[in-house]
Amino acid sequence: QALEDQVWDLLHEADKAAEENKEKRQVYDAMAETLGDAWDALIIMLEKRQTLLELTSVFFENALEFAVKIDQVEDFLKNAQEFDNIDSLRELLLQQEHHTK
Repeated sequence: QALEDQVWDLLHEADKAAEENKEKRQVYDAMAETLGDAWDALIIMLEKRQTLLELTSVFFENALEFAVKIDQVEDFLKNAQEFDNIDSLRELLLQQEHHTK
């Protein structure tokens, strides 16, 4: 916010200087316009950067969740037991269902 205030102060100074010095009015007007355009471009770039950082954060959260699920499935497959009875098969199916969520 402080930087934005400085930019606006510069724009007001350029307007004031243009009023006081009619000979250089075009120069001051061009400076003010260029500064305003640069400020607008900076705001747009910062907003895009914020969006990119938010998307990156979501991506890495999803990647971590996926890695955890992969580890769970690998552990499940390593520790799979033979089916001695219907209960052990049901337990295995419940574990598998839990890992696929």
